[in-house]
Amino acid sequence: MLQEMQMTLARHEAKEFQRREQQGLGRPIISTEYHDHRVIAVGQTIHFSQKWKTFHDFLNDYPKIVLG
Repeated sequence: MLQEMQMTLARHEAKEFQRREQQGLGRPIISTEYHDHRVIAVGQTIHFSQKWKTFHDFLNDYPKIVLG
């Protein structure tokens, strides 16, 4: 049981290390696809669009969303 917990913790720490290496020290990117839409969480707001195929597509539109 203890070994399983240690392995689970080690896997989690490895995934978190990889995420930090890729995304930096900020909050994790929360993004998924759902019925031909890219769905992205920013703070407590959910954004979605059919035209966003990747998170980077969303980043191109995000200033327009925030600034109007």
